[in-house]
Amino acid sequence: ERDCTVPLLVFPNLLAQGFDIGVPDHEDKALFESYVQAVETAVAAIHAAGVAHLDLYTSNIMHRVKDGQVEVKIIDWDSAHIIGDQPGSQAVQDELLGSDT
Repeated sequence: ERDCTVPLLVFPNLLAQGFDIGVPDHEDKALFESYVQAVETAVAAIHAAGVAHLDLYTSNIMHRVKDGQVEVKIIDWDSAHIIGDQPGSQAVQDELLGSDT
């Protein structure tokens, strides 16, 4: 049985750290481009770890600007699955989703 309290704690903690849900201001072209690049980097890292999120929408991406850089956090991992045999992919999935063992 998974501990369902962890997801409930993550969201408020990210909000307290200054993260917002969704896409930043489209009118600030540099900020928007930095956001897109940060999302691309995060998704590439997730896939390189052998995990597919499978529910990636703007409402599942939190972002903040810190020291002039956009940082993103991908949330809502309930639909994630292992997609390959990359070293450590099972450990990554266990950490993201909780281990049933």
